[in-house]
Amino acid sequence: MEQATKTLHAEFDVERTHHQKMLKDHARLQQRLENLQNSVNLQLPISSVSNHVSRSPSNVSNLSSGSESTSDKTEQVTVSLLAQLAVLFI
Repeated sequence: MEQATKTLHAEFDVERTHHQKMLKDHARLQQRLENLQNSVNLQLPISSVSNHVSRSPSNVSNLSSGSESTSDKTEQVTVSLLAQLAVLFI
């Protein structure tokens, strides 16, 4: 009985250590995701500002399509980041 208790305590310690490591990894990955999202957000406004410098009736439709492509790029980057994070969790 005493040996079984010691074994259970040892297993518990191993599981607790593993769980703590996973929590640290999760927190680190969350911070990394936040940093990457901030980086993407900082880069996108610069490109959208440069797209909207001059507005004339002849290029309004071009500007609209440019914002759609920026949105598409944002979605592609987000999907790529999520795929990279998924690989890290596997």
